[in-house]
Amino acid sequence: MHLPAIMEAVRSLAWQVSDLLMAYFHSSQDLQISSKGPLDGDVTAADLAANQLILTTLKTQFADAPFSYRSEEDIQPPMPVGEWTWVIDPLDGTSAFIRRTSEFAVHLALTYRDRPVLSLVARPAHGELYTAIVQTGAYRETRTHPPQRLTTSSRRADAELIAITSRSHRNPELERLIAALPHGEDRQISSMGGKLVAIAAGEADYFLSVSQNSAAKDWDFCALN
Repeated sequence: MHLPAIMEAVRSLAWQVSDLLMAYFHSSQDLQISSKGPLDGDVTAADLAANQLILTTLKTQFADAPFSYRSEEDIQPPMPVGEWTWVIDPLDGTSAFIRRTSEFAVHLALTYRDRPVLSLVARPAHGELYTAIVQTGAYRETRTHPPQRLTTSSRRADAELIAITSRSHRNPELERLIAALPHGEDRQISSMGGKLVAIAAGEADYFLSVSQNSAAKDWDFCALN
């Protein structure tokens, strides 16, 4: 597989999905919110539309490639997972999206033998796209600025460290963990994508979670490895 060529094709798709989600975000139309169950949260018309666009585009562009697909919102019977698999979260942070806050993202990751080799995280409301190919570094770009390589934080003093925690999944265990670990700031972000790209960009130093019933799934973190 020529990963840079795949990245070029999928970069365009990520911006298309961003535009689609922002159209829903700014629209007054009914999001058709429904629950997937007590452990899996809600799904909206925007989740499903983004999922359809992603899967249709990937399967068309790479019709001859030996790809299988694993998506959070794929309502079709799942394909057998092969050596090459796309792992997709068409709308990470659905609860934030429903509240019309900016903390949601799109995750696309291509794995080879269960290891991520190509990743994209779009933050539509911020106009940002984060990309990475294995062993070549991670980059951030906008619609008007070309990709810039990311570097992680150089902060070392305890009082300077910035911890990332969930805005919505708070519990006493997490609060005790936050209090016990060194940091100068506890920055709360809703989506997993927003949390971990902040670390990749050096805007935060570590992520804390006590998952309990809300443990992250493959599509939550695969594009962020």
